[in-house]
Amino acid sequence: MTYVAGRRGAALADEPSSECAGYRAFDARLQGFVVAAMLRLMLEAGRPMDACLSKLRASTLTNLVLSFRSCAKFDDAFARRLVTSLPRTIEHVRLELVNSSATSVGGRAILDGLARHPRLSRDRDGWAAISGARPMRRTPHRAPAKQSVHRGHPGGHR
Repeated sequence: MTYVAGRRGAALADEPSSECAGYRAFDARLQGFVVAAMLRLMLEAGRPMDACLSKLRASTLTNLVLSFRSCAKFDDAFARRLVTSLPRTIEHVRLELVNSSATSVGGRAILDGLARHPRLSRDRDGWAAISGARPMRRTPHRAPAKQSVHRGHPGGHR
């Protein structure tokens, strides 16, 4: 920790000070990584999310990739809470919501919140990556129509 905080030589033996800018920056980033790794687990376990989301907001993460695939506890209300808890340093967000409890209302709340983030990078279509908010209209799979084979046509009988 002291090396990360910028100390070298004999100063490496000293305890890092919370007043050291390098230490604070590293600590905020580390807490962001821990929160991102635990967010889904805590949500599914029904744990209080206030402290977790506060630490996420205070972190210095620039990239956030989270999967809430098949997470029944990820609903529209949590979608709104999550997007308002993103750190001001965030530049890229990728969320996977397939088969979660989020509807298009939660998806819209996320997209609106991401659009207001000044540092957030946009993909080629101008939006941050998000997938899976329900309801999604799915086209039923149809088998290709059988094509008749005629003589004289490529692939036909001779």
